[in-house]
Amino acid sequence: MRPPIRIDVSQRTFLGFTYRQIAIFVFTAIVTIGLFGLLKLVPLFVRGGLAVLCAGLGLAMAFGEIEGKTPEAWLWGLLRFRRRSRFMLHRAMRGADDARRVAWPNTDSGATSPTPAFAEAMPAEVALPRPSFFLLSANAIGLSILVSLTIWLIQGGAYQLQLVLTKSL
Repeated sequence: MRPPIRIDVSQRTFLGFTYRQIAIFVFTAIVTIGLFGLLKLVPLFVRGGLAVLCAGLGLAMAFGEIEGKTPEAWLWGLLRFRRRSRFMLHRAMRGADDARRVAWPNTDSGATSPTPAFAEAMPAEVALPRPSFFLLSANAIGLSILVSLTIWLIQGGAYQLQLVLTKSL
């Protein structure tokens, strides 16, 4: 018996997550725990902010998309585009008429166009678009700043801020 040929491994899931997402989760968890636990000389609010930033960027990497591609596929495509050889053609398309003319239907006749056959065959469920990688990354940066400020305020930063404000007034 031969194994099936046309299997897309990236579509296989475990508990609703792809293997790529699980690998990114594990790597992000290891780095986050390492950042938070191994940097004992750095203040707690900095470690907390770095841990939240690392976790947020890992989640953005796992779930985000750039132009319909995963971030690593998009980056690989960008690098291939930048490194490919380019050939400049002098006056290659000057004066060439665009042969793609579009004939607009006559709307004055009052006749309604029938519903296309593909519109009736479309499924009722439409997949929701995946979130943008850049939007998720910006949210991770903002959340890490908020966490850092919150931990700093809880650890005595509020009292320091109060002293600074009362001395300046």
